[in-house]
Amino acid sequence: VDEVLQQQNAIIESKNNAVEYKRFGELALAAGFIKKKQLDDALNRQRWFVSEGDAIKCGWHALPWQPFAEMGDFKWLVAGVRQELLREWQAAFTKAEVKLEAFYPTASGVANATDDEDTQPDIADSQKVILHLQDGVMSAVALSNHSPMQMQAMPCTAETLLGGINELLTGIGEVDDVPICLMDSISVSEQASEQLTNDIQNILTRPVRRLARVTGKISLPMRNATRHFMRVKEAGHVEGVSVHEPLPAVMQRFSTRAILATALILGLITLAELGVLSSSFLIKHQIAGISEDVNKIRSEVKRINTKISTIKTLQQDIDKKEADKKNATTMIMLLTKELPERNQTLILLMDKLQESVSQDVVINSIKENTLLGFDIRAWALSDQAAQSFVKDFQLVIHSMNFSVRNLTVSEETGRLGLLGYGVSFSITQHSDTEWTRRATLPKPRY
Repeated sequence: VDEVLQQQNAIIESKNNAVEYKRFGELALAAGFIKKKQLDDALNRQRWFVSEGDAIKCGWHALPWQPFAEMGDFKWLVAGVRQELLREWQAAFTKAEVKLEAFYPTASGVANATDDEDTQPDIADSQKVILHLQDGVMSAVALSNHSPMQMQAMPCTAETLLGGINELLTGIGEVDDVPICLMDSISVSEQASEQLTNDIQNILTRPVRRLARVTGKISLPMRNATRHFMRVKEAGHVEGVSVHEPLPAVMQRFSTRAILATALILGLITLAELGVLSSSFLIKHQIAGISEDVNKIRSEVKRINTKISTIKTLQQDIDKKEADKKNATTMIMLLTKELPERNQTLILLMDKLQESVSQDVVINSIKENTLLGFDIRAWALSDQAAQSFVKDFQLVIHSMNFSVRNLTVSEETGRLGLLGYGVSFSITQHSDTEWTRRATLPKPRY
């Protein structure tokens, strides 16, 4: 989506007159993001917009005045109604033996209220807000050059009418200086309507112009429905919500596909029947031989399956014995070679360590590192004792192919609070290169 929008913006900003603007679907198809069938399906679904989330059904169409058409932006007029309410009205009409075709909501039809009322050029050609008051609900529609831009609606009562107007107009947005055109469907007389207009004018800072009062002779939705049905010029801002579901293309309809599939199946069945009739005589003569061959094959398959089961059992026994043999060999090697050699190395290493430790040196810890060797921590009463201990120990373990790594001697408080020198180093049988490589490996987890 971002890539297609970027291409559209590049086309819009291009100063090359030869560059032809393309719609979103055309660019997506050219770029290979979608297929032609997907584009056709999307355009077919967009004939009627249906929102599944809140069970809202809408009718919508493009407005005749398109100020941003050259930029790829289009204005649409939308009328919506809950499907439950739509079905209730449809059932009521059906009960009265009248076929309901479309539903015309009041709020969305307010945009068409001034098509034949605006005779003042300064108002007709500028922005304005139509404020429609009716029993239980008030709505406001912001118009710009006869096209609806925004719409707000909210419930109201006689007590909250004046107080809710400010809140309703605030929700419209940046239309503070736009004049108000009042359509009154609440007042029972012209005097009451005039008084209501004056009351609204007193609470607002912008001018309020009263349109013709809607009386009981014809309601606003019925007037809009009539204009829409008669296709008069003033029906430009009227849209009804159809009670019918959108019909896909002929070849995409289930009934069409079902008919074609049925015809295809019947044709195939006919061809199959002809083939069966032509070959039935030959099949009858071959049934006996085929039955005998089938019995032989079944007997052979049964014998082969029996042998396969026996072989699988033997293979499982062999695998088990191989695993037992491998475990026994590993245990023998561990008990007869690896453990004795390891114990001998540890005993000899402890003996060498004992030979190297003087009375001024204390061994704090000896830890084995399976990757590197052994880490030894000691404490010496003096720096000379520490250096002598490390030097003597390095000499005695040289014959065992051990060498000292990472030697550190630093002042440290020892036992009984005595001040001495801490000694830490590692011993390993690995070469310098191998020890360096192993030092970079992650420590093993047990």
